[in-house]
Amino acid sequence: MEDPSRLLSYRELSAKIGVPVATLYSWVSLGRVPHIRFSGRLVRFDPAAIAQWLAARAVKPREELAPQAGTPVAATGRPPPRRGRR
Repeated sequence: MEDPSRLLSYRELSAKIGVPVATLYSWVSLGRVPHIRFSGRLVRFDPAAIAQWLAARAVKPREELAPQAGTPVAATGRPPPRRGRR
């Protein structure tokens, strides 16, 4: 069993969540993934923080998102396109 307190490297996190290492580098530089920076180049990932981060991004099934029965749901969630010229 994996030690949950052990910090993960880019390569280990890549294998764990199935995202290319290059994408993880990009996400770190953009601040999109929780990470710990020990120095300019040394970055590690806390498994507990990553688990929370992933859980927060889970998409709920459509039936859990739909309002009460009988209320129509827009397919795109956007207003209908405007007709004609402005």
